Amino acid sequence: MDQESDVFIREGDTILLSYEVKGEKSFLYSMQPIRSKDDEAYEALDKYAFNQPTLYPLAYDEIKKRAIPPNVHYLSFKIIPELSEKQFQDDAHDVRKDTDCDMKLVYGKKIKLLHVGSKMYLSLPQSSEEDKNITFRPVYDERTCLFIVHPPNEEKQLGDKVCSGDTIFLKSSSQPYYIVSNNKGDNKLSMSDSIGNSIGLTVYLHRSVKANADSIRGGSVVRLSCLETDAFLHGEGSTLDPSIWTRGLEHFRQEGLFKVGFTQKRKLPNGVHKPLPVSGDCYWLLEKWDKPLDGTSFQFGDKCSLRHLQTQRYLALNTAKEEFELIAVNGNRSQGYQYKFIIEPGTPDTDSSNQEVQQDSEIMLVADSKNVCLSLDTKKRPFRDSKKRQISTQWLKVKCSDLGDGDCVTRKKSIIKVGEVEKRSLFRLYFIESVKSILQEMLVPNPVALEEDDSTLDPNERTSACLHVLQCVSKWLKKGLSTTRKTRGKILRSSEVIALLVNSLCFVGSNEICSEIASILTDFIKIHSHRSHLYFIYRPQPCDMSLADVVVSQLKKDPGIQMILYHLLDRQSGVTDTVALSLLNSKFLDRITWPLTINDKTIIEIFAMLCTPNGIPFEEMQNYICTELKKRIKEIPLFIIEYDTLHYVEGGSVNPENFSDDTKVKINYFVALLEFFATLCKGGEKVSSDFVKKHCPFNTSCLNPSGLIDSVVNDSVLCNKLKSAYLKCIISAYIEPNIENSGIDIDNIWHCYLWSRVSPNEKTDETSRFLYASNVSGSILNELEP
Repeated sequence: MDQESDVFIREGDTILLSYEVKGEKSFLYSMQPIRSKDDEAYEALDKYAFNQPTLYPLAYDEIKKRAIPPNVHYLSFKIIPELSEKQFQDDAHDVRKDTDCDMKLVYGKKIKLLHVGSKMYLSLPQSSEEDKNITFRPVYDERTCLFIVHPPNEEKQLGDKVCSGDTIFLKSSSQPYYIVSNNKGDNKLSMSDSIGNSIGLTVYLHRSVKANADSIRGGSVVRLSCLETDAFLHGEGSTLDPSIWTRGLEHFRQEGLFKVGFTQKRKLPNGVHKPLPVSGDCYWLLEKWDKPLDGTSFQFGDKCSLRHLQTQRYLALNTAKEEFELIAVNGNRSQGYQYKFIIEPGTPDTDSSNQEVQQDSEIMLVADSKNVCLSLDTKKRPFRDSKKRQISTQWLKVKCSDLGDGDCVTRKKSIIKVGEVEKRSLFRLYFIESVKSILQEMLVPNPVALEEDDSTLDPNERTSACLHVLQCVSKWLKKGLSTTRKTRGKILRSSEVIALLVNSLCFVGSNEICSEIASILTDFIKIHSHRSHLYFIYRPQPCDMSLADVVVSQLKKDPGIQMILYHLLDRQSGVTDTVALSLLNSKFLDRITWPLTINDKTIIEIFAMLCTPNGIPFEEMQNYICTELKKRIKEIPLFIIEYDTLHYVEGGSVNPENFSDDTKVKINYFVALLEFFATLCKGGEKVSSDFVKKHCPFNTSCLNPSGLIDSVVNDSVLCNKLKSAYLKCIISAYIEPNIENSGIDIDNIWHCYLWSRVSPNEKTDETSRFLYASNVSGSILNELEP
């Protein structure tokens, strides 16, 4: 960070602001979302509100001895002149040559400070009477967001140029307030009307507006693709708080969840590759090895480290195994790993002297002190189970290759193409990461009691703030075209927000929060994405339950949760049978809270969908459900039709049912129950049909004119639905077993025949008695033989 004193700061430059506290340098920093009820902030979807700026203690000389340093984008501010176009906010992360931003910054100048990580303006509080803490605003307000650069002492005069390393005071242009550090010990910034209490912020140049716009610089977020195959370097791993698991995060390390490899988009039929990955798992933050916060251009021969942006872990070479992994760099845990790389040109004859690494440059990443480089392993050995991989993606291993071999083929697989990530995709990821931070804080119970809890929210305010964030995510997910929603769904999945929301269902007490989470998860499932659906089955969990199992265990908690599984099974994308098999193997009925009630119609519909995934009878599931329901026959409401009377059975108690109370609820449940029994017996499964005949007898017809259904149901629509469901149930339980046993192939005939047997125009014909078990016999079926 050592900068020459004659390096001038210009309008449009990106800077870091530091303040020395008790001999330790602290940087102005912000990452997590605020807890404000300001709807305007939450409506700024891609400009999500960040936390109040704080002073982040960072001993720069010891940066490599600490845990992972902060993302430099959370420390950076762009200087915007008072009279500037709105486009500067959109270009917050770009380095641009712009004549409007070529003026040197001088003391006395009015400026705006745009936080690079959030695209929001440093601001005084809107009401100085209620709150004096400095915050961020998504929309520029001249009264609170415009500051005067004030000289620190008499040696500096108004009009003098500001250089990197100089100290400045920030004073509001419209109010008599200076930015100061408050006295609460939380490193927050506040305001004071006295310059004697204000803090002097040291300005460090991070990125110059005069730099080459195509240069790859310290702090650039890039994609790294293999030149030979166009496969992208990919990292994955859980970034969730370990306290949400039964076991800690160490389980994930044992299972090897933090992985690195290459992911290749399959080609479309016309030979064109699919669009670039934008979910964030292929994003890498390039840092200068000796100066991680330096934003100057990379030269060939420079040393760098690569931080995976989603997991905030470093790409490192395990020197013992000679394998690449993602590791957290802190003290002894990084021993045995080499995470310093030298950027070498991809072609040997390239003149690397004073040559910058630019967009689309071809490079090689050589491990420092090792004559090996990162390379693509083209052997067909995916680093994950091939059954779990995304259909549109091919997974390939990453390996280290010895540069001394001189093999041209090996060298070609080691050439990496560098491409900087567009700012819009980057801020989508930052938005989700900020959302995840506050949701982890608010949804996940902390098992360790903190001595000092800095949360000032009471439970009601906490619930309200959490709802605001969830509603913001819901709007964000629904916004845009189907392709945009699919991309955003993938971001939610790869950043582990979906896993966080699903697992938080187990301990969220608020019904409002639970309903909002269920709504987000349902919208996520509705996005047509094969990989997103399989995620509910195959995502590694530190317990024995998949995400789908977690949803099943909470079905009784909220009707919205039932819709998650309903839509997961309703998708006709080849995933339904996989979900059904997974739930069967996990004995999902043991996870449901019994007994059921007539309000659990959706659960009954889910049972029906599991019996016939994709419309095909699943015999093992049918037998399993039958076996379990026999044990719990008193824990599920039933309707029994017997001798012109409809009986309602709940908890083993049989009562005549006249639908006098909750008519529509009971009829809709009855319809769902009949359709469930129909799918339970689908395919002539004898165990299931015997179960239905024994426990739910239909010893009279409901379909005769002026019969039971017409007499108790006044709604014509519900009446027709009930008749249809009744007929399906009778056919599956009583007719299909006989047809299957007879061996007669009458698929094109028997439906018409059965409908004719219940025709209301044949009231007196004894052979046309209304359909129930005694109507069907072997002799009747024999009459249909050709």
